[in-house]
Amino acid sequence: MHKREIEMKKWGKVLCELGFFGLGAVEEAIVAALITGDPLLMIGKHGTAKTAVCREVAKVLGLEFNAYDASKALFDDVVGYPSPKALTEGRVEYLESPVTLWNKSFVLIDELSRANPQMQNKWLEVIRSHTLMGVPLKKLRYVFAAMNPTNYVGAMQLDEALVTRFAFIVDVPDIHQMVREDAISAIHNVGEDDARELGMEISGRPGNGPIHERLKHEIEERMKQARSRLVKIDSRFGKAIEEYVLSYSMELDERGLYLSFRTMGMIRRNILVYLAMDGGDFKNLMDAEHVIRRAMAVSLPFKASGIEMPGNEIMELIHQSALDEACSSMQIKSGKNIPRGRFAGIMGRSMEGMADLGLDEQFLVVNSIIENHAKAQPKDLPKNTEILTSVCRSLNEFGVKTAPEVTEHLFDHAAAALGIVDVRGQDFVEVQKEMKRFNAGSPERCRLVRTALIRTNPDFDDYRDIDETVTLLRQIDEEAKQ
Repeated sequence: MHKREIEMKKWGKVLCELGFFGLGAVEEAIVAALITGDPLLMIGKHGTAKTAVCREVAKVLGLEFNAYDASKALFDDVVGYPSPKALTEGRVEYLESPVTLWNKSFVLIDELSRANPQMQNKWLEVIRSHTLMGVPLKKLRYVFAAMNPTNYVGAMQLDEALVTRFAFIVDVPDIHQMVREDAISAIHNVGEDDARELGMEISGRPGNGPIHERLKHEIEERMKQARSRLVKIDSRFGKAIEEYVLSYSMELDERGLYLSFRTMGMIRRNILVYLAMDGGDFKNLMDAEHVIRRAMAVSLPFKASGIEMPGNEIMELIHQSALDEACSSMQIKSGKNIPRGRFAGIMGRSMEGMADLGLDEQFLVVNSIIENHAKAQPKDLPKNTEILTSVCRSLNEFGVKTAPEVTEHLFDHAAAALGIVDVRGQDFVEVQKEMKRFNAGSPERCRLVRTALIRTNPDFDDYRDIDETVTLLRQIDEEAKQ
């Protein structure tokens, strides 16, 4: 079974028992939000059970719940009417009603992206501060929100100031993004609001009573255990996670993506909570990398604002660079003892999408992989030769997707990053052997071979013509046969 499948099987069981399938990542984020009390935003297509999930979770926990349609709710209804008696006494109080916020402990602000900007802003203090008109909502514990993707007709991008009030922003998958087993279960299931006249046994609606009591105990036990681990997790990994978040934000800032200090603080807290929920028994930070990835997947605010993110290859490099900074702060190296075969695999996977990137970004891919995975040092020539061989192999396999001159520049850049310039001796036999795998009859490949030979041995500086390079390669082949 794939590692990610094993990880996600830890999550989703509670929601499955409530009739919601394929929502492992959503359940994990919900439990994290219940632990911290921080706001959570769900983004999903219509009919993905966003509202129903929140209602059922609140019911399991025994919390007073109400869902507000942000596109329709009048704020006067949410606040309520002033109490005449209180006014005569010189006080401002509001009368409670079934729709006012004053007596709610769990609220969902639904259709948030369909509310006009003025109405969105009125929810700001409720989401972040649990206040209304400056008055504390003493009973309110949890604020969740839901919206359709920003490309929906009628949906608007959320203001960045509003988005950054949410600590967790989680994608809710539709049925076509689920594994087959979950999709079939979702089709078979009928929700609480459906087929009311058929009866529970025929409709397939999940039961209440004992099942809710059991699930409440299960959720509360998870929350209790995670909270008990947090102090130890923070003591052990807190400083390293700070380095990770700071480095991550700086890499994003270079690409025009800004993270506020508040958002960075929430991301740090999210990661620590995810580590605590996962058990906290990690040998080191690299052992916890898969959990950090899951936490980051629900912590970045940009998708709710419709801001375009860099491609997966660049985001992976940003993660690896930040992780390396964090590991360095704990005096461990994220790329320590990575075998040549594994490094080649990392190199290959990261370069698969390079044809779609600009030249500067392609340089970043090669350079960052070398720095973050291989920890290359100019004086460590034998090791760097092995790394460069892996670079050659990956360029050989994936270079066909890029222009020949780009491939040449990339190799040249990689060699320079590894400190391989004008070095004599037998250290580079492996590189030369790898270069011989290229088709000597192809002018495009010969240009790359020429660059490699010039980089690895100054004796080849005079061989700048393609035909002469081919002749030289044939001589090398003959020498190898002898």
